[in-house]
Amino acid sequence: MAHKCWQTWLNIALVFLTTTAADFTTECQRPCDCRWQSGNKAAICANSSLRVIPVNLSSDIQILDLSNNNLLQLHQEAFKRVGLSNLKKLFLKDCNIEVVHKAAFVSLAIMIELDLSKNRIRHLHPDTFKGTEKLRLINLSNNLVDKLEDGLFRNLKYLQKVELSNNRIVRIATKAFVNLPQLKILRIDGNNLSHMKPETLMALRNLSGLDLHNNPWRCDCNLQTFRDWVISHNLYTPPTSCAEPASIRSKLWNELDSSNFACRPTILEPLPDSTIKSYEENVTLICKVVGNPTPEVFWRFNGKTIELRSFGEIRYTVSENTMDLIRFVNLTVLHTRYSDRGNYTCVAENPGGRDEKTLTLVLSKYSGSGTIAGMHEDTFAVLIGSLISILFFIGFLYAVCYSVKQSMELRRLIKTDTSSSNGETLLEGSVASEAEKGSKTDVNPFTKPPRKYEASALSIGIEMSELNKILLDNDCVSGELFNIKDYTTKYQRKLN
Repeated sequence: MAHKCWQTWLNIALVFLTTTAADFTTECQRPCDCRWQSGNKAAICANSSLRVIPVNLSSDIQILDLSNNNLLQLHQEAFKRVGLSNLKKLFLKDCNIEVVHKAAFVSLAIMIELDLSKNRIRHLHPDTFKGTEKLRLINLSNNLVDKLEDGLFRNLKYLQKVELSNNRIVRIATKAFVNLPQLKILRIDGNNLSHMKPETLMALRNLSGLDLHNNPWRCDCNLQTFRDWVISHNLYTPPTSCAEPASIRSKLWNELDSSNFACRPTILEPLPDSTIKSYEENVTLICKVVGNPTPEVFWRFNGKTIELRSFGEIRYTVSENTMDLIRFVNLTVLHTRYSDRGNYTCVAENPGGRDEKTLTLVLSKYSGSGTIAGMHEDTFAVLIGSLISILFFIGFLYAVCYSVKQSMELRRLIKTDTSSSNGETLLEGSVASEAEKGSKTDVNPFTKPPRKYEASALSIGIEMSELNKILLDNDCVSGELFNIKDYTTKYQRKLN
């Protein structure tokens, strides 16, 4: 009796299963192909040129493949409307989808896998995956998504893998991944990410695979913390590298030191080409700098690096302080002088680069009284003293040259005078000789005419030379008489 009872229940179960199977397959309409797949009821509707989600499918369908169709958009409760609320796996790959309503999947409470890859999706509302808490895999690769907003992936406690490769993502909000305790694989390679904060992923305790390559990472101080976090948690995968700055372009992250991720310092104060006017005895110039790592800061005056001591005298002091990541390096000019006016430049540099700002210091106490021709009276006095010294030196050189010249002229005159005296002696000898000859012919003896006036040695020498020439040219030996007295008289007249 019991055996017959069991047989009856078995037949009923077989009839039920047969009926259910018949319903599952018979409700499947072309172009879909309904069949069992991995123990689940599947409707394969791929490559069918569909523009909408098929209507005549069994509500028992667990796997729906709509890949390579032309759906364009997913409306609100798109699957609930056609009675497909029991889907576990949904494949919408390459369907030209551009718009996904934030409530398109709201009824798919038991869905564990969703494939939206190779579409044209640009934006996903933060509530897109609300109500799909069983999801384990989401594939959004090869779309046009440009940002991931806060809360987009939240409270998906079973989510293990998210693929976002080859989109246009430029920003990921710090709370895009919230309460995802099982997430192990995250792929965001092939996007437009240049910076990322470690807070975005730090809560993912079970993350073991992270793809970051093929992004234009700017390896500066804004990326330093995230990069260090990736390296320290063994999440780095090659060939993740730097696109900027140029000095470390194409360098792999694991080839660089943390200090290489530096930001060019920025000088907030002084403002470019500013001017400071001061009446004070001691003037303080402020330099306000930000930079990571902390930059080296120094001052220059008129292009030369300032030394705190000048010829043993303390001329400057420098005070440093840091407040809210801003570094102050202030220069104080002590006991300002006229020469302290000019251009002061604050220079900041670190491995990320260099910045400098210049200000002009005007000392008002030297702009009015106490100045001559625009110069301080002390400077003017020094200038005048220098000019006088130069003029005195030039006068001294002139006096020396003039003295030497006069000495040379005097020596020449003395030499000339000596030569003239010798000529006169020779002339007198010649006259005496001629006189002796004249006595033999009864000629009166020659008497030298007295000089009425004193002549210069040079004039006398010239005239005596002329007289000597005349005497020598006359032929006294031939017997002709030469009247010396007459010639002497003429000579005296000429002198007068």
